[in-house]
Amino acid sequence: MKKFIAITLGALFLLPAVSCRREDISIEEARDAKKQEVRFTASVQGYDVKAVDLSFVAGDAIGIFAFDQVNVKANVSGATVTPVTPIKWELVRKADFVAYYPYDSSFKLDGKVSFSVKTDQRGIDAFRNSDLKLAVAEGTNGETVALPFRHLLSKLDVVVRSADKSEKATAITLGPVATTISADLANETMDAPSGSYSVKAFQDGDAFSAILVPQTLSSLPLTIVTSRGRTVSLPVSTQVQLISNKITTVTVDLTSGPEAKFTVSITDWADGGSMNFHK
Repeated sequence: MKKFIAITLGALFLLPAVSCRREDISIEEARDAKKQEVRFTASVQGYDVKAVDLSFVAGDAIGIFAFDQVNVKANVSGATVTPVTPIKWELVRKADFVAYYPYDSSFKLDGKVSFSVKTDQRGIDAFRNSDLKLAVAEGTNGETVALPFRHLLSKLDVVVRSADKSEKATAITLGPVATTISADLANETMDAPSGSYSVKAFQDGDAFSAILVPQTLSSLPLTIVTSRGRTVSLPVSTQVQLISNKITTVTVDLTSGPEAKFTVSITDWADGGSMNFHK
């Protein structure tokens, strides 16, 4: 009988300890324990991102807005997205996600953000970091969230030719042009551009590119320095549009003297334009 009483008392003494351990777990902690980390993939403009494209490479970073987690930095390489701080599903079935590139710690989702392209885009990093991209997606709890990025700004491609191929462009400057935009990321809208600066273009072989804010130019203030040491400009009478998410391609004929002949075409960015280094 004494043995039975001792065992019973021992079991009773254990009950408070068990009860205390249960009370240490709050309702929020119990909810958090059920949350799973959100997985992401990235793509740009309808084609898969690759290291050789004008898109995401190792070292790139984006910002992600999800639930109450604001502007979470995430590293991107190829299609792989790795948030620095894990983003976890709330106890909901579906949720909206907003992501952008390049990462800026000051960016916010409520209100507008200011973004300026680099005025010297001759280096590949400055050129790529001028390419403001945005992705808005809806995800279902438990599934991988695909972030389809599109280009908010415009791209200008300049292809310079001479009939006998004896003269090439060695540098191209555009401007003055507007270089700053105010964007509402949540509503995917932009205000009128501002600023007035010259932009030095990135060179890839015989072709040149610059990322520019959308705007309409009454003329194309393009200055070309050639391998013969000439400075060539374009006629001032042609209006040129730089449209969000599109490529404006200018093909220049150097054989026509100090004011070159040129043609202008506009294509969707996803189509690749006339240059092949970003396809």
